Amino acid sequence: MINTVNKDSSPGYPFQFPPGEVIGMGTFWGESKVMEHGDEWVVKETISASKNTVEVLKENKADYELFRHWLGKYIPETQFIRGQNTGGEEVNLVRQRRIRGKSLQDFSLAEIDSDNPLHLQITDFFEKCILMWEKVGRIPDLTGIDEPFRSRNIIVEEKTGELFLVDTSASADRFSKQAMILFRLRAQRQVNRMKKLVENN
Repeated sequence: MINTVNKDSSPGYPFQFPPGEVIGMGTFWGESKVMEHGDEWVVKETISASKNTVEVLKENKADYELFRHWLGKYIPETQFIRGQNTGGEEVNLVRQRRIRGKSLQDFSLAEIDSDNPLHLQITDFFEKCILMWEKVGRIPDLTGIDEPFRSRNIIVEEKTGELFLVDTSASADRFSKQAMILFRLRAQRQVNRMKKLVENN
């Protein structure tokens, strides 16, 4: 796995790739574009200048490792690379195993309630998020505001029915007990909502 951000030691630098079809924009603010990279992978190229630094790449990789530790099987294989885009500019690239399926946002509540394996996975995932919040004061970016089960960052893979969190960039400045009060309160509301959902199952 290429996971270094040091261009002097990385065998993958410069990481250049044939341009694939753009299949989406990452994050609400459009800070990255998501492209196909063969049949089994996607590459997320950072396009926001403020986010396109080695320091941010290191932070994103640290977030990934934290969530991989606490959330385990729900985190797809992901690589963090300081490389070049098709224009030859140095950029942050995130290469991730492609998860083909639907986001939780695209499921109706009736579908979730009637799909016992999915229901069990969601409950287990939320329990792990709650434990992470209690132990280390962090949660992932679920983008569901007070309704984390409506998250567009959680994808249910079509061929396996398995649940994956496909965005592991969740800055401690916004998704932690140390965040500014508005962000901290929002994160706490998400945790409280997850607790209620778990208790009702």
